[in-house]
Amino acid sequence: FLAKVEEEEAWISEKHQLLSIEDYGDTMAAVQGLLKKHDAFEADFAVHRERCADIINAGQQLVQEGNHHSDGIQQRLQQLSTRLDALDGSARRRKGKLLDNSAYLQFMWKADVVESWIADKEVQVRSDD
Repeated sequence: FLAKVEEEEAWISEKHQLLSIEDYGDTMAAVQGLLKKHDAFEADFAVHRERCADIINAGQQLVQEGNHHSDGIQQRLQQLSTRLDALDGSARRRKGKLLDNSAYLQFMWKADVVESWIADKEVQVRSDD
């Protein structure tokens, strides 16, 4: 039981560090690459959520059976649940920032296209032809 809990906690810690990186991409290609990586993370996270749910159920079963480490098991279950919730919050924040950055870069691209069109039209209007 403890080995499984520690393995999931290590995975959560590793992913939490990756989610805290402040790089949201400076080009559309970079943002889209980061969004694809985030989607892959979310699929992996779903698998680990299931594992954690199984571990929590197994821990609760041990407690119900009167295991002499019941207090420690309860504490570890609570810790695992708290860390899982924190990772979920970090993942949602990161995805939101990635989507915001994508929207910003799309806006800037569209603004550049419009400004270029305006500049072309200004040249035509000023021409003596």
